[in-house]
Amino acid sequence: MDKVSLKSARVNKGLTQEEFAKLMGVHRNTVASWEADSKNMSIQEAEKACDVLDKKFEQIFFG
Repeated sequence: MDKVSLKSARVNKGLTQEEFAKLMGVHRNTVASWEADSKNMSIQEAEKACDVLDKKFEQIFFG
């Protein structure tokens, strides 16, 4: 299983940061921080991101 970054998974899904943020229930700046690895996601946020992006947890966070 290949590792993918959060940003590449979002882009491949065709979502802007703003659209992804809305689906996640957070501000766009939070998404930007996650993608820059300057802010960590909670486990619940990570699981939701995987659901939204149709990726397995391991693909984004461990790969």
